[in-house]
Amino acid sequence: MTTAYVDGCSYNQQGNLKAGAGVVWLNNDPCPPQQFKLGPHSSQYAEIAAILITLQLTASHNIKELLICTDSNYARLSFTCHLAGWKLNGFKTANNKPVKHQELFQACDAIVTEHDMMVYWKKVQGHSCQPGQDKDLNDQASRTPLARKPPPPPTLNSHLNSPLMISSPSKLRIPHCKLLQLTFQTH
Repeated sequence: MTTAYVDGCSYNQQGNLKAGAGVVWLNNDPCPPQQFKLGPHSSQYAEIAAILITLQLTASHNIKELLICTDSNYARLSFTCHLAGWKLNGFKTANNKPVKHQELFQACDAIVTEHDMMVYWKKVQGHSCQPGQDKDLNDQASRTPLARKPPPPPTLNSHLNSPLMISSPSKLRIPHCKLLQLTFQTH
């Protein structure tokens, strides 16, 4: 089964908040490791954006079954435990507040539904001392967003009227809201 190790992070660089995401595929199939600079966002945003990017890449390679390995309980449990309820409640929490980053969750759900994917989840230990493949690939996914000089910031387009389209792996679109589209470039 196609397996991806994903991680998102947020860090302060010279007083500026920066977020990034890394995707590492088992055996580099279908892609080599990739990094994405996401701009000034939280770690939670970056974790969900990493999942969305992974799903976009999966769909672009017409893969129907995917195992996502993550050290983020927030990301994993949001999808496995909360997403169905949020959809029923109009993306409101149990406290009747809007779900944070709902546009990312909705985009993920749309890709999985549209491409008839089966997504499996595996919890891996973050920055574990236990040697093995999970540690190595999770650590690589964690380091990937910070590995190189950041590329230029995402290009902003003022429209998102077309259906979610997957371009080449070097240009992935993550909807930010109904009127804003972000295009991320890999390096």
